[in-house]
Amino acid sequence: MAITYHAGRRIQATSTTTDEYKLHTFTGDGTFQITAGSGNVDYVIIAGGGGGGGTQADYAGGGGGGAGGYIANNASLSTNSDSVVRGAGGAGAVATANQGLKGTNGSNSSFNGQTAIGGGGGGGSSSTNAGFPSSGGSGGGGTYSRNTGGAGTSGQGFAGSNNHGANSGGGGGASEVGSTNGNMIGGDGKLFSLTNTYYAGGGGGGQWANGSTTVGAASAGGLGGGGGGSGNANGQDATANTGSGGGGGGGTTA
Repeated sequence: MAITYHAGRRIQATSTTTDEYKLHTFTGDGTFQITAGSGNVDYVIIAGGGGGGGTQADYAGGGGGGAGGYIANNASLSTNSDSVVRGAGGAGAVATANQGLKGTNGSNSSFNGQTAIGGGGGGGSSSTNAGFPSSGGSGGGGTYSRNTGGAGTSGQGFAGSNNHGANSGGGGGASEVGSTNGNMIGGDGKLFSLTNTYYAGGGGGGQWANGSTTVGAASAGGLGGGGGGSGNANGQDATANTGSGGGGGGGTTA
């Protein structure tokens, strides 16, 4: 019987058994201990997703947060104790009258000498460097004032998308870049087959005004803000329990 380690979900560490695997889920820092013997261990490490970008009055929406880095690997382990570090998701940016700030990056997760990089915060609609989308495991989405999405980390995730006019870009996901056709969808995450759940999707970007919320169907990322002064100009926090990025705030009217 193989033993599977899976980091990223935020319920306290649990152990479950399938037909082929014993599945250990760590949702906080801890120790993975093999008390006797040796065997092959399949493991997935997921970092915290980035928070969505915020907006300012009478301006475009914020970019979606990038997904946390996603690492899947296999190793032969024997009797030992290995530290587990679980990175938290980043906070969405708070909108202000004067500037929309970028979201906070997610924190790194690590196990067995490997580190998954936290997702990049989504860009904010600010005319200063405070609005640049961040790079990370996957990059945050760009905005009207800061066009280019943040870069992803090779082997862990993809870049956030650029903005398209008044529509801000979606964050990158573990499987693909944020949408490149202007519909603000975050990049898809990856399916973890043992739980039939998608992880590490990019958050959707926010629209300028009166837009609908949007996100990739398989991404598990946060929804982008609808805009139009609808009270959702703040960027969303990274989506709990998934390693996915938060949605960008919706653009507001003056």
